[in-house]
Amino acid sequence: MRGFLALAVGLSLALRMGLATQTSNPGNPAPPAMEIIRNTSGAPGVFSAQPDGSVIHIQSGFVCPASFPNANLWNLQIYRSDAGRGTDVGCDYARVGSISGKIEAKFTIFLVKAKDGAMLAQAFDHYRSEMHDANPPVKVGGDVFRISGTAAAKYPPFKSEGDDVLLNGRKCRDELVVGIVNGWVIELRSTYPTEFAPGDSAAAGDLAASAFIWTTTVGAFADSRKR
Repeated sequence: MRGFLALAVGLSLALRMGLATQTSNPGNPAPPAMEIIRNTSGAPGVFSAQPDGSVIHIQSGFVCPASFPNANLWNLQIYRSDAGRGTDVGCDYARVGSISGKIEAKFTIFLVKAKDGAMLAQAFDHYRSEMHDANPPVKVGGDVFRISGTAAAKYPPFKSEGDDVLLNGRKCRDELVVGIVNGWVIELRSTYPTEFAPGDSAAAGDLAASAFIWTTTVGAFADSRKR
């Protein structure tokens, strides 16, 4: 099972991984894209840094933005795969609490080359099982978000689930969104606290982060093949 880095990791760990202290979102590490790539083994030929700070996954063309309203890109992940180099990867985002100085929320976009005949329901069940194994749910929830009306036609089908979990005794939310787009299985994992630290105004952005990340990045990826 691929690793999904846990919450409550000290900021010192992030700094040891080569993250700069400059911030584009208050309280969050914001390393330059080239620095992230230099610190990712095997990144050349898999990820490419762009002038705007985003990173392109070369095999798929998927763009991982430099930041979202509540989190910044801080790590890239490349996993060994029988399908070939660059066919199982992740873009990792974090929100560091302005009060705690620790990683409070994590958002990771995974991309895996879809096998012939891959079905959304099977892919979702697989990653849902991984999520439950990593963080056993206290309460299994329903859809993380829905897209309805005329906007729904823009986005490929997806399945999602949001669960209540306990991490280090703290109430948190574990969310999963899965879709198959342009021949790639896209998995979004989001984990964030529901017990907010007083004075940490950035935490409110966690609630809508999965919907924002999915609609902006996956929407753009789906549109890229229509042009």
